[in-house]
Amino acid sequence: MLSGCSKTPLVAPLVPDELIPSHLLEPCQAPTFTVKTWGDYPEYVSLLQLALDKCNTDKAAIARLLRIKRY
Repeated sequence: MLSGCSKTPLVAPLVPDELIPSHLLEPCQAPTFTVKTWGDYPEYVSLLQLALDKCNTDKAAIARLLRIKRY
């Protein structure tokens, strides 16, 4: 009930879509699981790590853009 006098917003401001490039918002895809033998696992794990690194890089770029645009 006291939040009516508050000066700080309760919800973060919305960020327009044009501030974030569309390629950063694409879903992250895992590599196709084609492992047939135990020897195939190292390559698959390497591909999976690359996919996760790209996804994390995209998320970090979005976070940087949001920090830049707020101030």
